[in-house]
Amino acid sequence: MSDYRDTMRAVAARTAPDAEAVTRVRRRLDAQLQPTTSILRHLDDPSPFEVERLRRRLRGPHLPKRRSLAWPAVGLLAAAVSLFVLGTRSGTGTSTELTLSASESASVSPSPLLRMDYLGEGTLSGADPAWLVEWEHGTVSLAVTPDAGADVRVRTLDAEVRVLGTQFDVTRDELGTAVEVVRGRVEVLCTLGESAVLTAGETHACWPATPAGLLGRALALSDRGASPEARLATLDAGLQLAPTSDPAHAELLAHRIQPLLDQGSHREALGAAEAYLDVASGARAEELRHVAAHLALALEGCSRALPHLRGLGEPTPEERARLEACQPD
Repeated sequence: MSDYRDTMRAVAARTAPDAEAVTRVRRRLDAQLQPTTSILRHLDDPSPFEVERLRRRLRGPHLPKRRSLAWPAVGLLAAAVSLFVLGTRSGTGTSTELTLSASESASVSPSPLLRMDYLGEGTLSGADPAWLVEWEHGTVSLAVTPDAGADVRVRTLDAEVRVLGTQFDVTRDELGTAVEVVRGRVEVLCTLGESAVLTAGETHACWPATPAGLLGRALALSDRGASPEARLATLDAGLQLAPTSDPAHAELLAHRIQPLLDQGSHREALGAAEAYLDVASGARAEELRHVAAHLALALEGCSRALPHLRGLGEPTPEERARLEACQPD
């Protein structure tokens, strides 16, 4: 045994790389990995909720599930979670009402039939076998025991999701409500009237159902670099819902101007600015009157621009010169 150990030490000593060789290899690896590491440095870290959802999907339905938490325990994956519980006797069982609020991923299992992972705000109410989740903002992922007679629904301002035994995610944000089915089958009823039946791997999105919500969607689309056509479709949907008395009506008109300009529809942009000026006043109106004056001069000259130039509270030197030139003798 002693001879064997001596031999191995000698081999290790003869084959160990020197410091210079190690440095050369490290430099070569760094050069090869540099493009990838540069990209990764600019990526946002996944949220705890996204990490947990990926773990759950990788486990798959054929592997043992995590042990469900006994009610009323709440498993926290991070801090900053508040949970309020109210239980009342109702018929054959206990009716439960929960207010859920989590700035980090959290979990709750109020029944053997239902498990929820959530990040955001909403409420859960009901008793076996019927549960209702009213979700306000963020993402909630539900796992419902299949073939157990459970009737679970998720309701947002934009949609209602009905399920009988499945696993699915519901996300509500500025863009509306998005539903993604992990396994099973769900029915999605959008508040605006659209409906869909989804199976595993399918997704569906419901737009916001109020003028203010559609305005928020349009702003979010703009921040994300969406096409002018996509932004205009959202704004026009909001205008169909908003009477002129709704404060969102004027803002929807105002926000149509930029996507119209982006797609080269200058005459339509002038019309949108003038439509706004017909129903609104104030600082925003002064801003859009400048826009209307410049567009009108470029498109039709003094006849169309003169009312806007005269209405300016603080015209620029160029606009004053234009106003004088356009004034009838």
